[in-house]
Amino acid sequence: MAGTPPVPGEAASPDDVVAGLRIANARLRELLAGRDTQVTALAGELEEQRVLIGELTAQVAELTARVKQNSKNSGKPPSSEGLAKPAPKSLR
Repeated sequence: MAGTPPVPGEAASPDDVVAGLRIANARLRELLAGRDTQVTALAGELEEQRVLIGELTAQVAELTARVKQNSKNSGKPPSSEGLAKPAPKSLR
């Protein structure tokens, strides 16, 4: 009688219960294996993004420092600032 569905109102045989549990167990193992694969892939993507974020943060810091430079705090000549003259320090 193993493998036949139980009749409503009738208790399932122990063999049917065990077979059902084995099927459920196999399905859960498949699901877990799929999830493990997903977790591994996502962990790899996360590490790639961490590296990229580090590189971009360094680039932003470098560009910010470059923007703050002018002829007074770098080795650039005053003529490199274009036509805009810096404001005079005093009115004398």
